[in-house]
Parts: sequence; C-alpha cells; structure tokens
Amino acid sequence: MSYDANFDKARLGQLSEQYLTNSAAEGRVLFLSDSDDNRLDHARWQVDDVVYDDFSKSGFKMHLMELLDILLVYRAQHS
Repeated sequence: MSYDANFDKARLGQLSEQYLTNSAAEGRVLFLSDSDDNRLDHARWQVDDVVYDDFSKSGFKMHLMELLDILLVYRAQHS
C-alpha cells in the first residue's frame, strides 16, 4: 500500500466534524514519538482550561490522542 498524502487531513477532518462543528475553540496540540515503535509518547495541549475540560468530557481529547497515535504509526510505515 502506498502513502496517501491526504490520509491525515481526511481523518482529522472527520474527527473535527464529529466534535467541533459548533466550537470556536482555538489552540494547538504538540505531540511526538521518541520510541522505536513510533507510538504517541508525549502530547502537550495549549488551550484554555475550560476548553480542555470540555474536550476531555466530550471524548474529543481521547479520540484525538488515539488518532494521533494512528497517524504517527501510519507515517512511520511509509517512511
């Protein structure tokens, strides 16, 4: 299977449509893998505390972390 350059954007778009349609939240998530298996090892959320709590309660935070892990592995599989 070859690398799909639109995979990341499409999956993130699906997740944002599911959770963020009516949200005006702004921020960013810094993430990285420093392990040999290319899994998500560290993430730092830079959003307001209220937004962070809302994202956690809604399930968005958990699903985004899972998706970031998938995307890291996907990219590593395709160098």
